[in-house]
This record gives sequence, C-alpha cells and structure tokens, in this order.
Amino acid sequence: EQQQLETKMIGKDIDEEMKKSAMEMAHMAASSAVSSALLPVQTGWEREKVVMQEEVARLRDEMKKTLENQQTQNESVRNMITSGLSAHKMEVEKTIHQLMENENRRLF
Repeated sequence: EQQQLETKMIGKDIDEEMKKSAMEMAHMAASSAVSSALLPVQTGWEREKVVMQEEVARLRDEMKKTLENQQTQNESVRNMITSGLSAHKMEVEKTIHQLMENENRRLF
C-alpha cells in the first residue's frame, strides 16, 4: 500500500512536471509566434526610423547651408553699407573743409 501511494505521488509529480513543461513550451511557441508576427512591423519601424533620421540630417544640412548663405549675404550688405558710409563721410568732410576754407577767405 505504501508503495502504491509512493507510486501514485511520483505519478502525480510526473504529471505536474509534464503539464508545467507543456505550458512552458506553449508559452515559448506563442512568444516565438508573436515575435515572428511582429518582425515585419518592427523591421518597417526600423526602416522608417532610418528614413526619418536621414531626412532630419538632410534638413539640418540644408538649414546650415541656408544660414551660411544668409550670413554671407549679411556680410556683403554690411560691407556695402560701410563702404557707402565711408564714401559719404569723405564727401561730408570734403564739403566741411571747403566751407571752412571759403569762410576763412571771406574773413581774411
């Protein structure tokens, strides 16, 4: 009777282990199936991410070039204004000098 009881307990333990093993295998199979099903989606996301990163890099380069061009244009305009002001200053100084000479001639 003791041996029957032990055999029955061992059988129960084996049944439990087999159920547990079957559950683990089913879980692994389901997990693998889900991973396989998600792989194209994940791959699509990864491709989209790379495309977006490339687009961001392209836009960043474009903005950098635009900024550099704008800075060059600003520098050119600044130089033209400075040059124009210098020429105008020289004209004003020349006119002041002539007025002072005329005034000196009139006084003496």
